[in-house]
Amino acid sequence: MAVTEAIRRILLVHWVVILVFTLAGVSLGFALHVRDHPMYSASTRLTLDTREDGSIAALFRYEGTTCTNMGRPLQFHYHVTLGRREDGYPILEQSCGPAPGDEGFRSMCRYISHQDELMASIATERPLQGRPLDDVVRWTRPSSPAGCYCEPENRQHKWGLVLETIHYALARSIP
Repeated sequence: MAVTEAIRRILLVHWVVILVFTLAGVSLGFALHVRDHPMYSASTRLTLDTREDGSIAALFRYEGTTCTNMGRPLQFHYHVTLGRREDGYPILEQSCGPAPGDEGFRSMCRYISHQDELMASIATERPLQGRPLDDVVRWTRPSSPAGCYCEPENRQHKWGLVLETIHYALARSIP
């Protein structure tokens, strides 16, 4: 089981590296599409809703596992509100929390030892809020592909992937 999990994580890291290079416009000699990986599938993970005022409500559904406790599944929802395209898609609001009905987060090691601090951190972290969505492609953050939310680096890494996925989906939709 440990070997299978290690291989899965290595493949995920490789896919993320390829996605980042693709988003940056670096040619790797082949094409990659968000739909190629189920974690980033626009049809299953990302919902974009354009409002009457031109702002966009985005919901990204994350599915991962804890790093300890036998890799128990967990789900988090990321809500992002963007301003209008004409204004450079400023990030107006951000929030992240456990998906309704999901209890997997309770198995994270940091939740077990410091649940109030962990959940407060998750609820209050809003990287890049107030800045244009394009800033995500220049945002320097730690690479931390762990599935859990225990460390700030884990959470920043996930926020980066969420915002990059939204950026990519919007860039593909511009005529």
